[in-house]
Amino acid sequence: MNLKTNTYVLFLTFGLMLAAVPALAHDSHHGSSAVTAEGQGVLQAINTEARTVTLSHEPIPELRWPAMEMDLPLREAEMASGFHAGDAVRFTLEQVGETDYEIIELQPLD
Repeated sequence: MNLKTNTYVLFLTFGLMLAAVPALAHDSHHGSSAVTAEGQGVLQAINTEARTVTLSHEPIPELRWPAMEMDLPLREAEMASGFHAGDAVRFTLEQVGETDYEIIELQPLD
């Protein structure tokens, strides 16, 4: 190959690599590698307008969280339908930011 062809191939390869980076970053944020954890606790309050619940939960070892009461966002407001303050629940959290989590699943505790 001559220098002109080598240069063309190099730029083409580099361009394809750059085009793939955003797709890879997007997949790592929404793909199966998302950090999730399960917990259980008692609903203290439900705010469907703000799409949040106040939850007193047991320790969540996967996240190194002690037992505490906190407000957590719901992925969808409809998830809280049928629940009331005082209900014991099992929930699944998913990391949505560097330190932020949201509830992606909410079920009554058997």
